[in-house]
Amino acid sequence: MLLRDKTIVITGAAGALGQAAIRAVEELGGKTIEFDIAFPEEDASRSRFEIDLTDAAAVKETVSRIGPFDAVFNIAGGFATGTPAYASEDPDWQKMFTMNVDTLRHMVAATVPMLKDRKGAMVNVGAYAALSGKPEMGAYVASKSVVMRLTETLAEELRGEGVNVNAVLPTILDTPANRSAMPDADPSQWVSAEHLAGVMCFLASDVAKDISSEKRSCSVVTADCSVAVASRPAGAALTASLSCSSQPVLAALLSKLLVTNPAIPHMSNVPELIPAGRVPVRIL
Repeated sequence: MLLRDKTIVITGAAGALGQAAIRAVEELGGKTIEFDIAFPEEDASRSRFEIDLTDAAAVKETVSRIGPFDAVFNIAGGFATGTPAYASEDPDWQKMFTMNVDTLRHMVAATVPMLKDRKGAMVNVGAYAALSGKPEMGAYVASKSVVMRLTETLAEELRGEGVNVNAVLPTILDTPANRSAMPDADPSQWVSAEHLAGVMCFLASDVAKDISSEKRSCSVVTADCSVAVASRPAGAALTASLSCSSQPVLAALLSKLLVTNPAIPHMSNVPELIPAGRVPVRIL
């Protein structure tokens, strides 16, 4: 199985995407370590840690005692909208940067040493909206753009250490909270948490070692999918930036990317990761 014998640390584990990620990891043979500020119920059978990720010392101390792990899914974060950028107060900006940037920075500082030892992976959650400015979302898109730039920086810094760093950039996630907040919207056009979790599991697996968030110049665009890729010298990593709305296209595309390196097995198990349906997710 894709994640057999791997342990994944998941932040924001009590939320909709966190729960989907937990299910996906375990279905693919992996184990999870769950971080969140609080959990709705106790479950002694699970490896859970209630932790304030805005507290750098607490994050470092907790990570020091959870044992070995192979990947980190940095899902914890927050969202806010409704105020024009020119009218936003300092607390509005600070809240978004604390929830989206500080939590990530603290996890990066605490977990990268273990990831370097185990040649592991990190998958962060950016936002498709943060690829450009958006009205009444200034603090949010600014904070998520920092997440994306930090992901690119980490990928550059750690690729020589054997650590794979990527970010997924979903549009609107199909969650109970979003359905409640937008009752007139069509959730069939949103990103399924299960589909996104599948993409994250793929990026945490060994077969994704040649996909990194670094950017180069070569790009290919089709009707269903866009991809930016870069060939490197023999033995070097392959860079990919994807945006797909079709599971079959995504499966074929990932297969083509992976077979460019003969050492990487053909991705025949992509359909297992990403069920049929819309996958409007970009991999940074």
